[in-house]
Amino acid sequence: MGHGPVLGLDICWDKEQIRLRDPSTGDFIPTPKESAVHAKEAEARADATDAEIRLLRERIKMLEHRPS
Repeated sequence: MGHGPVLGLDICWDKEQIRLRDPSTGDFIPTPKESAVHAKEAEARADATDAEIRLLRERIKMLEHRPS
């Protein structure tokens, strides 16, 4: 469709909506809805990682206090 010289992004149609695309990668700039989904997914991964770290710390404590 075109190129926006100020931001350096391509302006194009995708599924009946105008989208911005990074011409260097060909990737679309996420929409607000897509960004929200990505943020929730990242938060879920962080929560799972935190839970695993807590579990591993507990296991380490148990091993450290176990009689030899």
